[in-house]
Amino acid sequence: MTIGLILLGVVAVAVFFGAAERFFRKVGVPNWSAFLLVLALLVGAVVPNIRIGGFTMNLGGFAVPLAITVLCAALIGWDGELLRSAIALLGGAAIYIATRMLVAPTSTAMTVTASVVGGFLVGAVAYLISGSRLGTAAAATGGVVIGDLFVSLIYHFFIDGSPVSLGTRGVFDTM
Repeated sequence: MTIGLILLGVVAVAVFFGAAERFFRKVGVPNWSAFLLVLALLVGAVVPNIRIGGFTMNLGGFAVPLAITVLCAALIGWDGELLRSAIALLGGAAIYIATRMLVAPTSTAMTVTASVVGGFLVGAVAYLISGSRLGTAAAATGGVVIGDLFVSLIYHFFIDGSPVSLGTRGVFDTM
């Protein structure tokens, strides 16, 4: 998670000083809201995990990215681009699930490997299917979050009975 925080800090500084303004303008997100989204991710990453019984959730790895996905989908609007983004999200989730199941996070090195490989594959699939920057952002972020939800449920019900944990298995670094 350290590398994810460092990269996110660099992005936050770039957004704050306007260096990434052109990129976010092309995506369709105003500079001030991009900064708030990055800041929400940073704050969510340092907030301790929320535990309720056998359920664990990380705000920066689950709740904030889910909100970003919904916001991007709302900015897309109700047209063919939203449908392509939804299909890309499902494809990205399937890729994330396959990556996590094939590269089991048994050690730190395997977790980092699964995060890097999964992140690149989900991003590539999201871009190839959605075809737009905003659609890719929605599909990649949502694909990782939904994929993590299903991986956690698979581990809980079928593999080892581990607690359901959302946004805690390298999801933050993957995004």
